[in-house]
Amino acid sequence: MTQSNQLIIFDLGRVMVDICDNWQEAALRAGVELDASDYRKAHEQINGPLLTAMETGQTDIDQFAASVSALVNKPAADIKAVFLKWLKAPMPGMVDFVKQLKADGYKTACLSNTSHMHWDMMLDPTSEHYLALDEIFDYPMASHLIGIMKPDDEIYQHAQKHTGFEASQIVFFDDNHANIAKAQSLGWNATLITQDKLVLEQVKAALKM
Repeated sequence: MTQSNQLIIFDLGRVMVDICDNWQEAALRAGVELDASDYRKAHEQINGPLLTAMETGQTDIDQFAASVSALVNKPAADIKAVFLKWLKAPMPGMVDFVKQLKADGYKTACLSNTSHMHWDMMLDPTSEHYLALDEIFDYPMASHLIGIMKPDDEIYQHAQKHTGFEASQIVFFDDNHANIAKAQSLGWNATLITQDKLVLEQVKAALKM
């Protein structure tokens, strides 16, 4: 298979950019005191319907922050500050590597469950989280723009229809077991990224580079 007949798709969080492991870590980075017991009580709501609504584009960060604020008894401004700190630094070497893939003739894409706020941060050249998504990816795709989240079948089908590539032509990297399992069930060549090795090393090994 030639480079132009192969599409390489990357998740963003923990593949292209490092992210916090949990709300407590993000709160610490934001300088916000978040009561662990309050958070645990609201965990299912926050990481269930509230996050899903925001990451499918149904609500924005202000609506999300207001809803979480009511659950954990913290000002909405604090919740927004925590979410702003969720993204950390770009994964070492990954932006340059994807740029080189494009230069070598590969088609590249991202397919991420994310929000408008985090997406905009990764598109902002003045942000420490800048990934130049619109430059390094031929097909930048995200749940909040599509209205569907991984691992729903429809988001993978959307990716194929949008890019024009068949399942057998797609190589996919993600850090989530469920997302990888669904991609594999649909015929994608999918590789799970783990946190015990550099992401760049894992991607190069999978691509035999």
